[in-house]
Amino acid sequence: MARISTALQIDGTVLKRIVEDIGTVESVAQCLGVSRQILSSWFSENKIPPRRLVDLTRTLSLSSQQIRALSAKKRMNIYFRTLRNADVSGETRYIIEESARTFFVLDDLAEDPGKTELSYPRIAGISDANDVALVASKIEKVLGVTKYPRTLEQIVLSLRRLGIPVIFYRFEEAWKKENVRAFTAEQNKRHIVFIDAMLPYEDALWHVVHEFCHLAVKEVAHSAKTEKLVTSIANEILTPTDFIRDVQPKVTELVSQKMFPPLVRMIEEAASFLGVSFEGFVRALQDASVIKKNSPSQRYLYGTIQKKKQSQRLSLEDLVFPKQERVKYWTVNLSEPSKAYILRLGALVREGVLSGQLSLGRAAELLGLDPLEMSELARNWTEENETKVAS
Repeated sequence: MARISTALQIDGTVLKRIVEDIGTVESVAQCLGVSRQILSSWFSENKIPPRRLVDLTRTLSLSSQQIRALSAKKRMNIYFRTLRNADVSGETRYIIEESARTFFVLDDLAEDPGKTELSYPRIAGISDANDVALVASKIEKVLGVTKYPRTLEQIVLSLRRLGIPVIFYRFEEAWKKENVRAFTAEQNKRHIVFIDAMLPYEDALWHVVHEFCHLAVKEVAHSAKTEKLVTSIANEILTPTDFIRDVQPKVTELVSQKMFPPLVRMIEEAASFLGVSFEGFVRALQDASVIKKNSPSQRYLYGTIQKKKQSQRLSLEDLVFPKQERVKYWTVNLSEPSKAYILRLGALVREGVLSGQLSLGRAAELLGLDPLEMSELARNWTEENETKVAS
């Protein structure tokens, strides 16, 4: 098998036809700022650097259909789960697809590849929107989670048992500009969930649950109706209506007396019990009309939310991409069971490097290491693997 590289696989014949429909090879190459030979190599080698694909798309004003036609790979679906992602550009979508393809290849190499198809029956549909609590309870049973607090580790490991890896990955700036914070990739009835590692740790849980709810209800259509249903289900799993109903009298009492500092402490305790963020619990109270919109209590709580956001918050990046002793981190922690749920990215990269399917340059890029660090890390992994085999 060919090594995975940073180049994107394309159908060179399709690219050549597009170029010749527009002008000559020489004229298009000049517009792109490359030589005729380089442009011709993209035709013959069926691959192109990601940055050049972006240049090509913009210079030639390629449509999303033309970009998709360039793909030389089997079909992949990318599901963006919020309405603000409805119009993700064709070039960004294509680059995301190619990034996801890399991880499907690496997942095949893993000792516990996520090959299990979604074997459970359709849990719900749009017609079930009036019984969100019932749908949520069914999904909880599928996940095998019955106790609080909900934790990111608990949910991610549950999805792994179902054959759905969750990868915390540094999303590119171009993706963020289009408000992409999470997505699910599907290939041959297999799924991988991707979460932006730049998100605050406390926000990641909701994104993971939300992604799985889409898969569980088998509603992939990108519509306001679907989003409303799935968001309601995810919220019910993390901030159940019965719990909100139980705390409502005390919250109402504190609000009526304008005892806002005690209200904040109560919400912090409740959020901690459930395993959700302070903001998530406040929004649940607001959705249940326990906290009224534009009320003094809402303004106070939203001010508290902003203060919390401005304070130092743990991000996924702090756990997935360490800033110091990075080689030691990726050498030691991949063998630590308690870190497995958050470090799937590193585990897959290690498998790719050890099997020779992933270049050290691409591995360094994925892990945020410089070439020397990556070379040292590869040696550590190789020695560790040889010791394991010998024993």
